[in-house]
Amino acid sequence: AKCLFNTGIAYNNLGDFKRMEQFILTSLEIETKLYGESSPLLLRSLSALVTAYLNLNDYSKAISFGNRALKLISISNENDNSDIAILYTNIGVSHARLSDYSKAGLYLEQAESIYKKNSLAEDGNYINLLNSLAVTYFFLGLNDKSDEYFNKGLKKIKSSKSAMSFNFLNSFAVTLGNAGKIRNGEILITSALAKAEN
Repeated sequence: AKCLFNTGIAYNNLGDFKRMEQFILTSLEIETKLYGESSPLLLRSLSALVTAYLNLNDYSKAISFGNRALKLISISNENDNSDIAILYTNIGVSHARLSDYSKAGLYLEQAESIYKKNSLAEDGNYINLLNSLAVTYFFLGLNDKSDEYFNKGLKKIKSSKSAMSFNFLNSFAVTLGNAGKIRNGEILITSALAKAEN
C-alpha cells in the first residue's frame, strides 16, 4: 500500500491527477482491508484523494473524501497537524469552487487555526491558505478582511519566486480588478511579470 501511495504522490508532483487518483484509490482499498474503516492510518490516503479531486475539478468528491477524513482526525496523532491543515484548506477551496463561500470560510479558518496553534511552517501551503482566505472574504463582501489576508500574503512572498507566490499575486490582481481597482491590479501583475523574468 505504501508503494502505491508513494507512486500516487509522484504522479501528483507530475501534475497527472488522474493517475494519482488511481494509485491512491488502490492504496486506500488495501489500507482499509488491513487496518479497518476507522483507522487513522487512512488519513493520508483520504487527504491525498481530496487533493486529486480538487485538481480534477470534482469538488463534490473532494468534499466527500474530506468529510470521511475529518472523522478520523480525533484519533490521529499530532504529527499529522500539517496534513490536517492542508486537508481543511483543500475542503475549504472545494466549497469555494462551488461558490459556497460561507462554508469555505469555516474550513479555511480552521486550517489557519491549526497553523497558528501548532506553529506550523509558513510554506507554500500556507501561502495558498492566505490566498484562499483572501478570495473567500472578498466574495463574502468582507473587503477589509480580504485586504488583510492579501497583505499578509504579500509580506510572506516578497522574496519568493515559487509558482505559489505568482499564483497569489495573480489572484490578488484579479480581485483588485473585480473591486474596481484596475490600475492597482495592473501594477501588481506588471511587477509579478518583472519578478518572473528575473
